[in-house]
Parts: sequence; structure tokens; C-alpha cells
Amino acid sequence: MSPEKTKLLQLESTHQYVFHGSKEARNVLEPQQAYNYIQGKKVPDGEPAIFASALIDYAIPMALFNKENCPQGVSFSLGMHGESPETATLYVRISQKTLDQLSEKSVGYIHVFPRSPFSLRESGGVEYVSYAPQHPSHIIEVHKWDLTEKIEISDEL
Repeated sequence: MSPEKTKLLQLESTHQYVFHGSKEARNVLEPQQAYNYIQGKKVPDGEPAIFASALIDYAIPMALFNKENCPQGVSFSLGMHGESPETATLYVRISQKTLDQLSEKSVGYIHVFPRSPFSLRESGGVEYVSYAPQHPSHIIEVHKWDLTEKIEISDEL
């Protein structure tokens, strides 16, 4: 395990932080409009916000799977298996084509924030939101070897 992943897991274990994955390091994050693709249409996903997760294995794919690291296209999904947040487990589903594009030089950044200015998203799960600009307490570089080992490969995304 990389020293960066070890540090992130230590921060996660305190339950005092949330994590935002990005293709670039920034000293301040501003709320932005998130989108989902539903039946091929781009649909706004709530109000503009900074989206973060209490789970580092949720944030790392968000940092790595982007147009710069995967110029041929990105196809992945994240979610929870289970009936309640207390018993649910994270799944990371990625197409083989997307995974194959990551190289040793592929990089992403995890922005670490204190949990207190964020609130659990109403849709439940592991996503937190802030509607105000935030300054990260840490910015940690991640690479493909920092991805969870529990990846599901699926070309049905």
C-alpha cells in the first residue's frame, strides 16, 4: 500500500473528514453543477455544490477517471450494495477499456476537508455536500495502485 493511501485511510478512520477526488489540485474548491446521464441525456444532479465522500475508495476513482487520464472515454459507476448505510458496502464498477487507459503516470488528487462544513446528502449513501467554497486541509496525490482491490469489471455500464 502506498504511503499516500495509508495516510488517507488514517484520516478516514477518524470519521472527521470527507474526501473529494479531482484531476487537479486546488487550494480552494467552489460549488459546481454536477450532472448525471440518464438515457443518454445530461441531467443536473441537485444544486451546485462541492461533493465529497466519507469513503476514500469512493473519492479515488473520482480523482483518477477523467478525460486527461482516459482520453478514449470514461465509463464507471460507484454506489452502495445493501439496504442501509450502516450495513452497505461500496462497489466500484469500471469498464475494462477505462481501466486499461490508466498508466503509471496517471495522477489524481484527493482534497481532504473537515466534515463539519459538509452535510450528508439527502439522497443518502456516502455523499456529502457543501454549498460554500472550501479550503482543503490536505491535498494528496493518488495513482492507479491506490484504487480499491474490490473493483468490478463490467462493460455493461
